[in-house]
Amino acid sequence: MCAMGLNLVEWSDDMSVDGRAIDESRKRLLSLINRMYDVMNNGCDTDTLQNILCDLADYAGYGFLEEEKLMSVSRFPERDEHITEHWAFINSLTVCIADFEKGSLVVSDTLRFLIRWVASHVRKSDVAFGRHLGPGVRRLDERSRVARALVA
Repeated sequence: MCAMGLNLVEWSDDMSVDGRAIDESRKRLLSLINRMYDVMNNGCDTDTLQNILCDLADYAGYGFLEEEKLMSVSRFPERDEHITEHWAFINSLTVCIADFEKGSLVVSDTLRFLIRWVASHVRKSDVAFGRHLGPGVRRLDERSRVARALVA
């Protein structure tokens, strides 16, 4: 395991989409980016880098699926374009994983790709989706938490 250094990216509330699962998924992405930045700066072992790439694949698989379900339910008008962006991320990540397996992954290039993703998708496309959802989604989440607590 590497020593944790400075963070390359930080979560801020202006990145919030739903105040719950989607936001937690994005926070996980930022944590993975910061771990990869540590790999680049501290020269960690390939197992650590492989774990980060696997975690990124999990982030894309589960996180995108949940987000896309919510887009369908909420009838997000830009759903198709948003999903196209998800597929572009998955395709780029697939190339990174293939490069890793060939021993030719350039971590700094991968970080640039991930930082661009945060800037273009998380901070713009996801935030637009959050505006579409509006504050009502947070109130619904709070009511469901109260209901679960009453039943438990």
